[in-house]
Amino acid sequence: MSRHILLPSFLLALGLVGCFEKKDDEDDGDSGGSTSTTDLGCAGGTAILGPDGVNTGYVTCPDGSVDRVSAESMDPTHALPACEGTEEVRDCETDADCTDGENGTCVSAVESYYYYDGYGPSTTCGCVYSCKSDADCGAGKACLPVAAAGHAIDHNRCVDAACTTGADCASGACGVSTYHDGCGWDIQLTCRTGSDLCRSSDECADYEYCSVPTYYGGSEWTCNGPNCDIGRPLLVGGVARTAATVAVVGGGSGGGWSGAEAGPQPPEAALLAAHWGRVAAMEHASVASFARFTLQLMALGAPPDLLAEAHAAGLDEIRHAQRTYGLAARFGGGAVGPGPLSLSGVEVQTDRAEVVRSLVAEACVGETLGVAEAHAALQACEDEGVRAVLEEILADEQRHATLAWKTLRWLLAEDAALVEVARAAADEALAALTARRSEAPGVPAFGMPSGPQRHAARVAAAEGLVRPLLAAVLGEEARVAA
Repeated sequence: MSRHILLPSFLLALGLVGCFEKKDDEDDGDSGGSTSTTDLGCAGGTAILGPDGVNTGYVTCPDGSVDRVSAESMDPTHALPACEGTEEVRDCETDADCTDGENGTCVSAVESYYYYDGYGPSTTCGCVYSCKSDADCGAGKACLPVAAAGHAIDHNRCVDAACTTGADCASGACGVSTYHDGCGWDIQLTCRTGSDLCRSSDECADYEYCSVPTYYGGSEWTCNGPNCDIGRPLLVGGVARTAATVAVVGGGSGGGWSGAEAGPQPPEAALLAAHWGRVAAMEHASVASFARFTLQLMALGAPPDLLAEAHAAGLDEIRHAQRTYGLAARFGGGAVGPGPLSLSGVEVQTDRAEVVRSLVAEACVGETLGVAEAHAALQACEDEGVRAVLEEILADEQRHATLAWKTLRWLLAEDAALVEVARAAADEALAALTARRSEAPGVPAFGMPSGPQRHAARVAAAEGLVRPLLAAVLGEEARVAA
């Protein structure tokens, strides 16, 4: 795949302008809810049957939610097309090649990849493993049939399971939580509780799911909308934490956050208000993330230029939060801002290996892919006011991502043994972030790419931007060590 259009500017900022010269044949290119659950059971539920007409152990409740009442063996048959052998990418040729799990089949699929002048399809062959029972899944997981997950899966999947039937739960109800965060599906079996704020997604707003998403942590069922914005998150125990978005009344707790953003109101204004509210909450949480990063740098004896840039980045994020809360207010019709941000469990990690792992995952990979997404959003945006905000954010976030790569280079120069730690962390983060897919709607003209557009931008940047930057930084350190 061609190098990313942003690669030269990153290399220039890092002083690596001699690396990866262009070849002649290369192209440039929140949670909510107000209904308190009182009935945790599923009286009158309808049994969910497999393709063979046999009971799967799952039931559809009268309110549309799904519970598991018994652990049964089920038909692993799926409707995915077999590999034809003419696909452009072939990881398998026949079912006999699929031996990494039970019931393996070689299937054909179409993937969308991003090119700088548009989009194009690529056909692939790959193995899928459709489970037949919990025994195929291992400890802590359960087999979920296609019919019990709606359109979230296309073959029986092994999913995380805090319960396997209602007998495992104090409430007597083990529910199927399916949640689309805007980039991919978060699916699990978990107990219903007496403090749940919803039971069915019918109680939630459009594009929200009644679920217990692992992305947020917690154990209560609530209404959750898309939230997979990539950048410098405030991770606590591996979970991104943000403050709730609140209405500002008479200069209340959110006063001063909503800037004076103005412009036309499209028909998708409600969707845009929710999107920019999520972006704003992430930008607001990034202030705390950079504050923690600054403390880590001080604890590790970082040079003054890195400290100064980290401190300045936190100030940038305050301004970003104000501008994006302003966009949320513009499309939502009322001033909004952040509520209190809980710092419970926030720790300042000073172990160098752990710092490298988090730096690579959250910043070198996460922030750099975030820059690529912001660039794609800006390219498609037609609204003058939103473009001004995106241009400001893009310029600042590229500096923030460059700071991450500078910090990694400094840490590796201090201890070359951390090179493999960085490489492994990058591989893991890239695999996770490029695997997240979405069919979520978008409004590109107002700075909100659709799910497929965001995924395509990430795929292109992973190979055309992050991989070359990683090779350049690691290669430079290898020469220094030598």
